[in-house]
Amino acid sequence: MTKYAKEQQYKQEAFEVDLYLNDEDLPVTKGEIIGLSGNSGGSGGPHLHFEIRDTKTEETINPFEFGLSVKDSQKPLISGVYLYPINDKIPSEVSGKTTGPVSIGVSTNFPTPFLASGQIGFGIKSYDKHDGHANTNGIDKIEVYVDNQKTFTYKAERFSFDETRKINALVDYPSRMKANSWIYQTFSRPGSGLSMVSTDESSGILTLEDGKSYQIKMVVSDFVGNQSSTSFTLKGRTNSLPQISTQNPNRFYWDKDNRFTNDQIDLSFPKGAFYQDFDFIYSQNGNTHTLHNNNTPVQSYFQIAIKADHISPLDLPKAIIVRSYPYNGSWKKDYYPAQYKDGKIIGQARDFGVFSVNYLPIFLI
Repeated sequence: MTKYAKEQQYKQEAFEVDLYLNDEDLPVTKGEIIGLSGNSGGSGGPHLHFEIRDTKTEETINPFEFGLSVKDSQKPLISGVYLYPINDKIPSEVSGKTTGPVSIGVSTNFPTPFLASGQIGFGIKSYDKHDGHANTNGIDKIEVYVDNQKTFTYKAERFSFDETRKINALVDYPSRMKANSWIYQTFSRPGSGLSMVSTDESSGILTLEDGKSYQIKMVVSDFVGNQSSTSFTLKGRTNSLPQISTQNPNRFYWDKDNRFTNDQIDLSFPKGAFYQDFDFIYSQNGNTHTLHNNNTPVQSYFQIAIKADHISPLDLPKAIIVRSYPYNGSWKKDYYPAQYKDGKIIGQARDFGVFSVNYLPIFLI
């Protein structure tokens, strides 16, 4: 393989090459070693990626579907169970808390009911291990039942790379941004459309009735069928929270084009840029512009145009758009190429955060 790759690099006069092989290019036989796994040189060193893809759709397929045998007698580990007040249209709370995640601890069976009102979604933190290996693996399947009726299923059988960014709608995105924590949210949003997820008509969201109790069961499984589960009771109570208004002039809709503009900034979002409706929040402090918050994921690129009176005319051709945002306890920056047009610096971004315009210095040597 090394010899063949080197020949193709010289032939194409490029170090990075994409090679599509015919059956006769690199013949191998069953049992022949074609590469070694591990991390002997660090991830930047020589290593092998093993994937099985559907050649028609380019979807990657779980290799275990093809009979690979790995010793696995261990059940997946559940390390956290969470409740989420939804607060989209109906005011919602769990134990007096109106924002999630509300951690209820870890147990196979919680003996005391949890009081809640409105609409509630569920979340779970879990991982799997194989015998003789220290590394942690993802979960093959997650199922949620309400009063013995299945409301949510996640199955990692195949994955389309076109849906990579939609994973942000499956995980608890704010928790991931704040602490790099991976919580599976077992409810879907109208704009997510992740094919690994299926729900009933409730989208995995429970609407509670006052005084009624609901039996919840969450089951996580690995590929060979080892399972772990947690069960608890939710009891609905009177909802005394103020009604939610959807009349905000800056209401953004997941299934429509959205725009925000003032004398300093102009934002244009295409249809499908978000996973759900929300009230957009904007603030300005000098030459910085805070677009909503870093806890709301954005699916697709949007156009941003910022007035840049503080940049001198000589520096305008070198202007760039800078995004600052908190991640895992520290502040990070992203830089976006831009162009000057009609008095504004125009570029594209794919996340919310704190935006400003700066320029690239040029050093003469």
